[in-house]
Amino acid sequence: ERPGEGRPLLYGVMTDMTPRVKAESALRSSEERQRALLSSLPQRVFYKDLDSRFVSVNEAFAADLGLRPEQVVGKTDFDLALREAAEGFREVDRQVMASREDVTLIERDTGPGPLRYLEVTRSPVLGDSGEVVGVLGLYTDVTEQTLSRKALELRERQLREHNRILIELARQKALYTGDLPEALRNITEAAAHILGTDLAGVWLLRENRSLLRCMDLFERRTGLHSATMELESSAYPSYFA
Repeated sequence: ERPGEGRPLLYGVMTDMTPRVKAESALRSSEERQRALLSSLPQRVFYKDLDSRFVSVNEAFAADLGLRPEQVVGKTDFDLALREAAEGFREVDRQVMASREDVTLIERDTGPGPLRYLEVTRSPVLGDSGEVVGVLGLYTDVTEQTLSRKALELRERQLREHNRILIELARQKALYTGDLPEALRNITEAAAHILGTDLAGVWLLRENRSLLRCMDLFERRTGLHSATMELESSAYPSYFA
């Protein structure tokens, strides 16, 4: 009240909120752009806090789990993966945060569905003061490339083994001394190993195509040779077609 008049007075303070409103609007727009960007990426993206709890994931990451992004937030790998795999994921998270260095690994997907190999890159996330506040991860499905590489490596190993066997076969004296039974044994053993079969044999076809005579049959499982089998065309016509 003003002294002597007895009438109430109202006092007010006005503050210009325009800068704050603009800042909040800009922040929301920035967050929306980031979410849109992450959602459009074909790579799977995730962000975990210091406890390896998911803070944010994109649509592709959640879809691999059969979930929506909001259903993943707040969970840990132990909620979403097998315990053994989850422990491995958490250990890599700890390494990344402790070393402050990026880590890229090829990991085998332990989830349901067909076998997949994933190339996973994890990076430490730093706060305003430079402290580590979490882990940012990104992974890409590299199943096709990995399986192709493994198949190529297997083929290279097989070729090296085949070459070794053929070189050993070429060194066998029986091939040059006229010892036909011994030479045949060497040939069938080499053929069984190269072809990866349990049985390998050399058969002689009679000129009139009425009989097949086994010259040597090697059974890799037992390591035994035999040469007593004969097949007549009348009994096994499909072998002579």
